[in-house]
Amino acid sequence: MARHAFKSGTWVTRATLFVALAHSISLTACATSGYLHTRAVVSGNQAAHDGNYIDAVAHYEKALAEVPDSPAAKRNLGIVLVKISDYRRAANLLTSILKNYPEDAEVQYFLGEAHRGLRNYRAAADSYQKGLRIDPTDLRLTKALAWTWFKMGRNDWVINLIEPYLQRSPNDHQVRLILASAYTAKQQFEKAIGLVQFAGASNFSIKNKDKVKAQAEHMLLLTALADALSGKGDCQKAQPIYTRVLQTRPFLDSALVGSARCNMKAQNIKSAVAQLERAVKSNPNSLEAHFLLARALESSEKNRSLVYFNRYLQLSRDNPVVNTADREHAKRVIARANATN
Repeated sequence: MARHAFKSGTWVTRATLFVALAHSISLTACATSGYLHTRAVVSGNQAAHDGNYIDAVAHYEKALAEVPDSPAAKRNLGIVLVKISDYRRAANLLTSILKNYPEDAEVQYFLGEAHRGLRNYRAAADSYQKGLRIDPTDLRLTKALAWTWFKMGRNDWVINLIEPYLQRSPNDHQVRLILASAYTAKQQFEKAIGLVQFAGASNFSIKNKDKVKAQAEHMLLLTALADALSGKGDCQKAQPIYTRVLQTRPFLDSALVGSARCNMKAQNIKSAVAQLERAVKSNPNSLEAHFLLARALESSEKNRSLVYFNRYLQLSRDNPVVNTADREHAKRVIARANATN
């Protein structure tokens, strides 16, 4: 989602995680009660519940050292590894215990999150869909699937999937954010603006005990609003919003790219380059940041520009959403450079 703050993240709360971990024990307690209630598993569950994921990993690994085939320890370890972004190991562990939990939507959700973190979007979408077949009411799975389809460029699918939830939950900011992103991608800018315009009001705030999370969500909504305004061609309104976001989150790559896009339009190339360099450092896999930085340097620093064009082509090779015109431009520039050398 993000992937995308939504990039490689989970919306599950700590309490939900603890329930998921505890549930894994009850599911198989009859068959494997000899080791599922070991101190290591119970301690791992408590550490995960408390948000001490590194400690939880150590406890679950200890449980696996005692009983290498423990499906519950593998399941819980896989979930926690997603939380600490060890996606490859998480995917391997969770895949290995699918046969033990054929009706467990939680396993499918976290396996999807692991695949999404690895940018294996088709595999992620498959896991989320399997989870939804188990539990069609799980909005978390629905949102994750929508974000993944967005990453795959399936914006019509995103809208058809998630739009009905807007009527049921009009105050769900994540639903609005997903829809606004899809509408902007389809160049339906007015619809996108209408969905997230409320976030720009001076008196708007998100009420959440986790103030950091609330602020991050607000900044994402503002960035979505600025992106829609920028797409519409109104950088005069978009740029102050990007500036507001970057004052709070100076390394949010989507806001950096959006602001740089407006700066390039205004011929503020030096400012755009500085922003895009930060965006590339913040998100080394950003297609747009690499392409725009290459374009910004194309006239003044050709060698540096070629570096970013080459990196853009490497990234675009495995990316399901690629601007064909951008890709062809990068190829032409590189071909000309090779012909003169």
